[in-house]
Formats: sequence, C-alpha cells, structure tokens
Amino acid sequence: MSDSSELGGIVRELSNAFAVDFPQPHSPMSGASHDVWLLDDPTNGETWSIRIAKNEFAASLSDRGAAILQYLKEKRPMLQVPKLLCQSKQYSVFQYLGGEPIDYWDSNKLSDKRRHHLLDSLAVFLFEMWTCPVPRGAIKHGDFSAWNVLMDDKGISGVIDWDTAQFVPMPAAIHHPLFIADIPGWQKAVPENMKFAKDRKYLQNAIAKIAGNSNHPDAQNISRLLSNCFERQFFELSLRSKLTNEHYIETRIKGSMVEKVVLQKQLGAFLAIYSGLRTNPTILALQERMRRTEGVSVPIMKDQNISHVA
Repeated sequence: MSDSSELGGIVRELSNAFAVDFPQPHSPMSGASHDVWLLDDPTNGETWSIRIAKNEFAASLSDRGAAILQYLKEKRPMLQVPKLLCQSKQYSVFQYLGGEPIDYWDSNKLSDKRRHHLLDSLAVFLFEMWTCPVPRGAIKHGDFSAWNVLMDDKGISGVIDWDTAQFVPMPAAIHHPLFIADIPGWQKAVPENMKFAKDRKYLQNAIAKIAGNSNHPDAQNISRLLSNCFERQFFELSLRSKLTNEHYIETRIKGSMVEKVVLQKQLGAFLAIYSGLRTNPTILALQERMRRTEGVSVPIMKDQNISHVA
C-alpha cells in the first residue's frame, strides 16, 4: 500500500485545491495496478475514491482510461460510471459509486429473477455505452468482469476500473460481459460445469428489444454483433490469457494447414516490429520447421503458442 507520507501529501493537495479540510482517508484496498482509498467530503457528505498508481505503466493506463471515461460521462451523463474529479501524474480522484461488486456470477447464489433483473440493467448500460458517439467505432471497457460491475437492490449501480478502455471498431467492442461469456480457459471462479448460455440469450433478447425501440443507425447492427460475438471474443482473450490461448490453439488451430509463403510474410512482419524475439526458441523452432517442411503448407502444432513468445 502507499505509505502514509505519500497519502498525507495527496490529501493536503486536495485540501488546497478544493478549499476543504478533508479528514484522513479510510477503507484501503490494493489492486494489481493501484492502491485505492476512500475520502469523505465533509461539506456535502459525498465520498470520493483516490486511486494511486503503483508504477509508471499503471499511471499511463489510468490517464488514457480516465480520458475516455470523462468523454463517456460528458456524452452520457446519466450512465452509472464514476465522475472524474481531479487527476495528476501520481493519482486520480473519482466520485465513489455505491453498491457491491458482483464478484461471482453464480447461478447457485443468484436466483433467475435476480440475474434477469441485473441483465436488464446491463442491457441498458451496454447499449448506452456502445451507442455513445465516438471518433471511431465504439467504446470498449476492456475488463468487463464481475469484479468491476457494482450492483444494489435496484440493479447495476455502476461500472468501475476503466484503465483499459479504448475506442475500437464496433465488432471489437460488442462482446458479452466476461462473467457470462463462457470463454474456454477464462477464469470465472464458479464450478466448471456451470454455463451461462441462457443468460447470454436473455441479454441478447434484452439488447434486441432496446434496439428495436431505438432510432440509432447502429441499433440493429449492435444486436447482430452481440449474437455472433463468441469467436471474436474467444480469439481476443486467447491473446491475453495463456490458458485461453492453449484452448484456442487446441480447438481452432491445431492440425490445420497454413500456406508457407503467407506464414513467412506474416512472421517477417512480426519480427520487423519485435526484433528482440528473433532468437526466441519458439521463433527459431518455427523457422526450422518451415525450412524442413516439404510443399507449400505448414502444419500448426500445439507448441506454436503465442503465450510462449509474448
């Protein structure tokens, strides 16, 4: 966690900036990239969230995510996302959103009625986010997991942790929430045999209903993209998770054939960007296999796993 002198300095900066005598922060939490503290505003009873980056990389992600979040909040002021109050290179301060993280989308703990209520709320949130006017495509949260979605008795109360948010082409943005996507190898911390096809169908129908009553030009396209997003989402997550990557190689690539000329060109382009990998054992093994293989095609084997290279 951040030391007391660093935290004290931040509170003094905020007190000077807002002309408020803030009390000591409380309820510390430590995540992978940030330490988080809550700060009470004595002038109005509101609570703020102070996020302190643990390193420069986390700070750079936070800067980009905060800019997109601020843009979204300006365009969709009623959307349940935190308002950015102030920001520095070291920390950012957001409006605190009430509610508790979903944590685990577990059908043994969440009744059908409760899940449907939450999915109805999610449908509204996602449609508003995906139809927000942006310079390119749509807004992608980047980590729409059960730990970043807050809920209360009324439904979804907020979505937090926008550090990996991006403007992306619409097909790359419109995916199911990670906790109901059933992507092989993706850790969802529920029993292995617990699947969520019915929940995905319910969300798709809820989105389709909203789209049917919308005059947004992409409304029907959003509904269609959500209904066929599995392969796109599976591929994307295979680039982020070693376990998902292994499932993807095993079920989608292993045993298939790739044109040698095409593979050579793609590998050359890859190594032109990542020249430091030219001596990587996996790269060298692939190049040797290409030299040894007769004909114009190369079989893809399981050990050609991108997670071993990255």
